[in-house]
Amino acid sequence: MTPSGNSIVFRADGGQALGLGHIKRCEVLARCMQARGAQVVFLVQDDPFVTGYVAGAGFECRVLAPCADRAAMLDQTVADIRAMRPCAVVLDVIESGSWHVRAMQSAGCVVAGLDDLGEGAVELDAHFAVDDAVVRAPRSGRLFAGPRYVIIPEELKEHRPAAGAGDEPRPVLCVGFGGSDMRGLTLPAARALAAWDAVFEAHIVLGPCVADPGAVEDFCAYDSRFTVHRDPLDLFQLMAEASLAVCSVGQGMFELACLGVPTLVVSLSELHERMAGNFAAYGCSEHLGPHHAFSGDDLVARCRGILGDAARWRAMRQAALRTVDGGGARRICDLIWELTGNC
Repeated sequence: MTPSGNSIVFRADGGQALGLGHIKRCEVLARCMQARGAQVVFLVQDDPFVTGYVAGAGFECRVLAPCADRAAMLDQTVADIRAMRPCAVVLDVIESGSWHVRAMQSAGCVVAGLDDLGEGAVELDAHFAVDDAVVRAPRSGRLFAGPRYVIIPEELKEHRPAAGAGDEPRPVLCVGFGGSDMRGLTLPAARALAAWDAVFEAHIVLGPCVADPGAVEDFCAYDSRFTVHRDPLDLFQLMAEASLAVCSVGQGMFELACLGVPTLVVSLSELHERMAGNFAAYGCSEHLGPHHAFSGDDLVARCRGILGDAARWRAMRQAALRTVDGGGARRICDLIWELTGNC
């Protein structure tokens, strides 16, 4: 297909190591834009894990030519966008470059970015971010940031509890550290919980890119309180059933909040450390600290403290439901659609 005047290209990063977080949230926006009549194309790296997922989701998928480094990949992105000439480009690439954003704009494209930490952020026509304290505003002044712009899948919102539902905590935990668990936190968390002398259920969720799922499964097999799930199709149901979750900074942290599940969050980088602290200020999560200082004793103490104090748990639950309302994708698409003149 040759992109037409109402086409939107989603240029998103992803891969076996990076996971699918960026791809999946762009998928939510893509479906939202399709509902408005836009033709959607994904432009991604040449990774079978990513291309298979995009194709399986029903979208046209174009692949970047192999590049020696990130600068070359941005150059190739510009070349492909100029050839495609879409109405708009949505960048979910972590760090864009100033020249690259301007080059796409000079080809007649509206360029929007998601959580862009690069120099190109100041050139964007619109910038959408989950935390305004860690990104730069574009010269256009169109920075839309905070939990109101968190992208939540439609199918997750079906599990969002009704007001007043589930007023008492249950000893059910959900433990998961994203698609790849790049810091190997699942096994230490399971070991810490196994040493906890309490009655509970723990759903241990392993993403599709976890390096050694067998090690986690082997350990958990000896404790009947654990159930291990590999890339489960009913992930959102498992999350919604939990009264407390343990996760890393990322999309899962926001999805759990939308479901009203208090979280204990581990940060994976200095940036994540700031984000975890900022999100904890809303009252729906607590920061366990950076991954390299992970403490099993602290994890157990926090679990005991939250699940054992119904008033504290209810306050965190209500704060979570207030903080992430699930309307972020619609807000972002409304603004992009307006900027494009409805293509």
